[in-house]
Amino acid sequence: MSQKRNERVRQKVGEGETAVVFVFEEGKVVKLFKEDFYTEEDFEREFELTKFLGETTDFVPIVYGKTMIENRHGYIMEEVKGILYQKIIEEDIEHIYHHGERLGKLHKQLHQKSVKDFMYKITNFEDFMRPFVEKTKLFDDSVKQWLIILLESLADDDAVLLHGDFMPYNIIEADQQLKVIDWAEPCIGPSIAGVTRTINFIYDWTDEQCNYTNNESKQMIQGYLNGYGIDEIDNELMNAGFLINAVSEYAWAVHSKQEDDYSQFLYELVLKNYNRYLEGLSYNVFDELYSL
Repeated sequence: MSQKRNERVRQKVGEGETAVVFVFEEGKVVKLFKEDFYTEEDFEREFELTKFLGETTDFVPIVYGKTMIENRHGYIMEEVKGILYQKIIEEDIEHIYHHGERLGKLHKQLHQKSVKDFMYKITNFEDFMRPFVEKTKLFDDSVKQWLIILLESLADDDAVLLHGDFMPYNIIEADQQLKVIDWAEPCIGPSIAGVTRTINFIYDWTDEQCNYTNNESKQMIQGYLNGYGIDEIDNELMNAGFLINAVSEYAWAVHSKQEDDYSQFLYELVLKNYNRYLEGLSYNVFDELYSL
């Protein structure tokens, strides 16, 4: 690689937990994975899935090929010259319901995309989440047994592609078209798991990347559910999906020493709903958030 190419690669476009994106050449960027953070198997899976989606949908950037730069795995993809959807929302907060609708419609479109040829390559949602529940020392065995029941209740007969972090900060708008980026943690599992994970992120008032007020979060979630096409909320499934995601979020916060008010809220929400379960009472996590 020429010195000129190396200089261009050093022009950083963005950075995530697992990789950094640099300018590669006109109209292209390269996503380079951080050393000792990502296995070669992880890289190959993300590359193949992203390339497939880029070739067969209009909501994922085109991927051109793999590369190796300074002993780091990477892949070259289309440079989407647009604006993070998160920024668009923040500058147009009065229309947050509309933006929630767009987010929901896009998420539904993603979940309707057939990825049957990749099913065996991508982690199953239950397999991914089960260790968070079984190995955590944050809850006693009785709570963990209840959580396993919730996890298993999320029937995967509608198994779909789950992005893992489907939020506006992983979406770019270019020419009024939304593009989904950062496919670092895909799963195959029930659509309700993806829906409740996105709701979890929207509601997180401590996340600097989605700094909405409670009322704005409520409007956005209502718009999101409408755009996705959920007219009636199945409280039992929504509870199960939200609480399982809550456990993983809290476990991650403890492990990474990034506990905050929201992760503590999730922890208390899990225990509160477990106590309701013991008392034979119906429970609805959204009663704790707000009335939808």
